[in-house]
Amino acid sequence: MKRSRQRIACLCLTAALLVCGCGILPEEEELRTAPIVSSMEEEYFRTEEVKTGDVVERIEVYCYYRKQDTAEYGFPVVDENTTLEGIYVQEGDKVKAGTLLAELGLGSFDDEVGEKQAAYDELSKQVGYYETLLELEKERQSLAEQYGREFDDGTLSAYEEQLDGLRDQLHIAELALEEVKQELGNRQLVAEFDGVVTYVKKFNGWEWLRSGETVVTVESEDAGFVCSTDKGELFSEGDEVNVTTDVGVYEAKVTRLTELEDGKTNLVMEVQNPDKKLVLQLRGSVDFVLNSAENVTYVPYAALRKMGDQYAVYVVNDDGLREIRYVEVGLLVSGSLTADENRVEILSGVEPGETVIIR
Repeated sequence: MKRSRQRIACLCLTAALLVCGCGILPEEEELRTAPIVSSMEEEYFRTEEVKTGDVVERIEVYCYYRKQDTAEYGFPVVDENTTLEGIYVQEGDKVKAGTLLAELGLGSFDDEVGEKQAAYDELSKQVGYYETLLELEKERQSLAEQYGREFDDGTLSAYEEQLDGLRDQLHIAELALEEVKQELGNRQLVAEFDGVVTYVKKFNGWEWLRSGETVVTVESEDAGFVCSTDKGELFSEGDEVNVTTDVGVYEAKVTRLTELEDGKTNLVMEVQNPDKKLVLQLRGSVDFVLNSAENVTYVPYAALRKMGDQYAVYVVNDDGLREIRYVEVGLLVSGSLTADENRVEILSGVEPGETVIIR
């Protein structure tokens, strides 16, 4: 009887729970569905049409509008025993090439240069004198041989020996003169070109000067577009070029090319049509066309793939599927600041109107 009552109670409780849904049993979770995924083409690729047009390889050489010449002058060697003789220019002074700008105390160097120069000049005269005697003696020898006469070449040999000795002495004297001139030059600052003094070191006592410190700066009065480039072979003196800037395009002429120690070329271009917009430090560029292929089939450079020793592109076929297509390329242009100029000439493999995939 007792077991029957317990059984009836359990059945009633189960029925009640099913009817009221009181939440004692865990709820069934909602089915999770996968998010909508965009197509592979939309997610990773874009496409471009194979076109016909020009493929141009160009280079831009950048420059700045500045003074054509600028030089900073300082004494290369200074020690505690050196004195400053004087600075002979002020800011704003116009100077000519060869103007003495400043100098250290010369001591005996000035006199020593004179002595070395006198010794060199004297030896030069002696060398010239014996060269004349030697030529005359050679003429005598030639005449003797012409008329079948005997000729004593002792004098000729003596002149040659004397001349060899004098030439050796002259070379030594030349080295000594150059050495003392160099030492004197280290104590004098001389303008190398016509210009205007734009800076003078204001000394507050000699102890403020250091070796190599800029004492005087000179700038030329004329300005131009100046650059240092490793593409100097593209330019020649007298070339007319167009310089493109943010304020306009200026016609310029190449007036100077100077080879620098680092292998680059310093280039100066004089502006033919200056205006008020042309200010110092204005940036410009000169555009050069190196190679070009006109009216050819091309694809964007970003479409090109390298497959071992071959080039290829991915083409979207008529079924909308991607297929690889090996191509033969001609002129290949990359690295341009304008993306559209990065093009590859296609000689075979794809035709205008087809669609290629861009990486």
